Amino acid sequence: MKYEVFAVDDEPEVLFLVKTGLKTAGFSVDAAGSADECLEKILKKERAADLFLLDVFMPEKSGYDLIKELRKDERLKNSKMIFFTAAYAPKMKKKHRKLGADMLIQKDVDYDDFVGSLQKCLSDGV
Repeated sequence: MKYEVFAVDDEPEVLFLVKTGLKTAGFSVDAAGSADECLEKILKKERAADLFLLDVFMPEKSGYDLIKELRKDERLKNSKMIFFTAAYAPKMKKKHRKLGADMLIQKDVDYDDFVGSLQKCLSDGV
């Protein structure tokens, strides 16, 4: 099964690397450069993405705000949500879980570990 990942990040370079890397790994990928763009695209889709990869710190609306809106959408109840962030502190994991994130991944992660973490989240229901 080809999983669909929806990546949201305000940094074009990060989105390019994520999209390229995940497509190479066999994922179907959609992306948005902001939380609002993500929400607009989701409204137009018939099928929900299997996994959302959300940047935490974005200018207008943060990943924290975005996940709250995504979790309200009944179509996304089975979608996995992962925060993908450069800013990391161990205490952040508790906050992310409380907001409904299935996992937290640092942006400086090794490519194979990154892909493996997404696959684990999708298959194990982390």
